[in-house]
Amino acid sequence: MTNKRSPKRKKESDELENEFFKEYKKNYDCANIDIKKLPRLTANHLSFYYTTQKPSTNVVFVNGVAGSAKTFIAVYAALELLKARKVEQIIYVRSVVESSSRSIGALPGELNEKFALYTTPLIDKLQELIDHSTIKTLFDQGYIKAIPINFVRGMTFHNSVVIFDEAQNANRSEITTVLTRIGKDTKYFILGDSKQSDIKDSGFEKVYELFDQEFSRKNEIHCFKFDHTDVVRSPILKHIAQILSV
Repeated sequence: MTNKRSPKRKKESDELENEFFKEYKKNYDCANIDIKKLPRLTANHLSFYYTTQKPSTNVVFVNGVAGSAKTFIAVYAALELLKARKVEQIIYVRSVVESSSRSIGALPGELNEKFALYTTPLIDKLQELIDHSTIKTLFDQGYIKAIPINFVRGMTFHNSVVIFDEAQNANRSEITTVLTRIGKDTKYFILGDSKQSDIKDSGFEKVYELFDQEFSRKNEIHCFKFDHTDVVRSPILKHIAQILSV
């Protein structure tokens, strides 16, 4: 006697499992996400955070030095919007290897396994803000997704918060591709450090400067700059950033 399932029974089982996960996602209430309180932040940080929560805000750029809490506040803000049901999902986008124009196919494993290394900043921030089981549920049920920049073309993001991290490692064409994926009821947080690009043709600083003007602000596109006074990672990093003027 064998326990091997027939193709028909396997198909029925798979359909039942898919239906269960669909129902589970439908019944999961993001209002129950327990987010830890923000630590003490600078006036610059708070201005960025409150701007993200405004219903009218479309895009927020942050050009900030290492350790200035760009990604931390962006993830916190995104979770708050998800918890309040202002959006349906959080999309985390970043480049791979030194440049997003290089193929992720050089790494072993499936896409999620290949990209896992590059989602570490996101996971770190989530672990600071919510518990492990909630993180797993949000990923498993598709409320949080991580996408390499070179998979973005052709997509449109609706009812989402898109966090584009390490944007200094994308060229102008790649940043344009991400920005033009914006759909209905979606907010973009574009985060980068113009002084720490790993590629020669970074487009981040130029794009930031193009949007840092009154006409963009009237269209609810806002730009923030964080310097060494906004560094919260550690006192010694604040000193290093000040001395090196990074």
